[in-house]
Amino acid sequence: MADAVAALRLPPLREDIRLLPGPSTLEGAPTWTLHDPAAHRFLRIGWAEFEILSRWGLGDAQAVSRSISAETMLTVSPADVLEVGRFCEKADLLWSGGEAGAGRLLAQLAARRVSAAKWLLKNYLFLRIRLLDPDRLLSALLPWVAWAFHPLFPLGLLLAAGGGLYLVGRQWERFTHTLSWAFTLEGAAVAALALSLTKVAHEMGHGLAAKRFGCRVPAMGVALLVLWPVLWTDVTDAWKLTDRRQRLSIDAAGMAAEIILAVAASLLWAVLPDGPGRSAMFLLAGSTWLLTLAVNLNPLMRYDGYFLLSDLLDEPNLQDRSFALARWWLRERLFGFGDAPPENPRPGRRNLLVAYALAVWVYRFFLFLGIALLVYHLAFKLLGLFLMAVEIGWFILRPIWAELGVWRLRRADVRWKRNTVVFAAFGTVLLLALLLPWYGHVSAPALLRPERQTTLYTAQPGQVVQVAGEGQVVAEGTPLFVLQSPDLEFRRRKAEAQIEGLRNHLAGLSFAGRMAEESEVAWQELGKAVAELGDVAAAMDVLAVRAPFAGVVADVPTPCASAPGWGSTSRWGSFWTRHRRWSRPMWRNPIWAG
Repeated sequence: MADAVAALRLPPLREDIRLLPGPSTLEGAPTWTLHDPAAHRFLRIGWAEFEILSRWGLGDAQAVSRSISAETMLTVSPADVLEVGRFCEKADLLWSGGEAGAGRLLAQLAARRVSAAKWLLKNYLFLRIRLLDPDRLLSALLPWVAWAFHPLFPLGLLLAAGGGLYLVGRQWERFTHTLSWAFTLEGAAVAALALSLTKVAHEMGHGLAAKRFGCRVPAMGVALLVLWPVLWTDVTDAWKLTDRRQRLSIDAAGMAAEIILAVAASLLWAVLPDGPGRSAMFLLAGSTWLLTLAVNLNPLMRYDGYFLLSDLLDEPNLQDRSFALARWWLRERLFGFGDAPPENPRPGRRNLLVAYALAVWVYRFFLFLGIALLVYHLAFKLLGLFLMAVEIGWFILRPIWAELGVWRLRRADVRWKRNTVVFAAFGTVLLLALLLPWYGHVSAPALLRPERQTTLYTAQPGQVVQVAGEGQVVAEGTPLFVLQSPDLEFRRRKAEAQIEGLRNHLAGLSFAGRMAEESEVAWQELGKAVAELGDVAAAMDVLAVRAPFAGVVADVPTPCASAPGWGSTSRWGSFWTRHRRWSRPMWRNPIWAG
């Protein structure tokens, strides 16, 4: 009996927890907002939870249940009260005093501890850095931008946007041709500066809108998403607002600030002369429109479009709730576990949330796969391969493996249905299509070329007298073609004649008197003639081009067919060469290939 009474006893709530009025739901039901100032977190609760927490001081689940049933139209059981208590414990809303509270805090601290590798992995994927507290700055700037919150300002902005588009349209060809300047070094620097300016204006827009409606903005900073910097502004205080239109205004204020910049840049581009200033306005206008429409409005990622959709549907924590509902829907359609849904929205709203969750899953699969491939190509191969594996494992395989683990643990509860068989067959076919090759061979463009090849040249001009045959297999050092030079032949014969004459002359001289002097001169002339003959011999030796390595002669120029020694043989290999050129002082000869 004592154990049963202790089980119904309620631990006290923290004294700093605040209970604030919340907005009404789309059906008109009241809500309340639970503010945890220590964690700067807001929790939306309904009528039953509000009544339970309002009577939490009774200290007993049975007493709380009797009081609610007696004083309201609600029927709440002690089990419902204890369920709210478990929620408060998970949300750290209970006062942690005494030995039991200290043990609970130590257990939570131990659960939050991670290994160094997991900490590094988590901070590589997402790291938030707080830079400044902008609350006072935004309060000072707010009077200067009060015009942006005038009811007629959207109409004026729309007219200005129409005028800017009209002026740009009149010079559309010049506007699009400005894009080539962005690919220069100066253009890239200006583009980076323009993008940074738009992002700062975007975050200031969120902060100023929040201050306009009385919210506090405690922090601005930069978050690193897979090492990519993204600015952020803490406007969590917007949860205090009970007017849904004010929250929508804060959600859209960042994009509105970017659109104001884009409209102003479009108008300035139309009136500025050609130059860096006009090109900068082009980049500011073009990048702002593109990023606003393609990125910020995307509801499948947690950007402005997501929060706009969440507030439009009045579905706080849209992604997590839709994911839980989609997992339940998928399990019931496939295996029929018979579980109760995590929540009971209207049938139309349920289908919308499930469709949204499925769309996010498909989008994230391709997005994270693309990011993994991008990271792989940007880093050096070893690091790129590791980072790609981390991206695919953490964002794609980990959620799939977790869901498969649930299916494996609950295989005894499976109620075989036709959907299960169809899904199993489809999954098997898809897996086989991914793992098995579709064709027995792979076709790809390729270039066939020899292991070694060279183009042969001659150092002296001359007439071809001998050429190796096409496709002839030769060893290293074999003469491939020989040239004949009439000029060198004349110099050779002249030098030989001079040498023979000087030797005969020296043989008839004596070494006395005047003849001794003539003998010395003759010996000098003989040395010159011998040196000349050596030079001629070396030059004539160069005319014989030899194989630098063993191989096959290929692509012999066609004019060589008339030269002596031309042979007609079968073609052994296919190689290429440029045209043969007859010009001094060098002649391009056949390619030597091996």
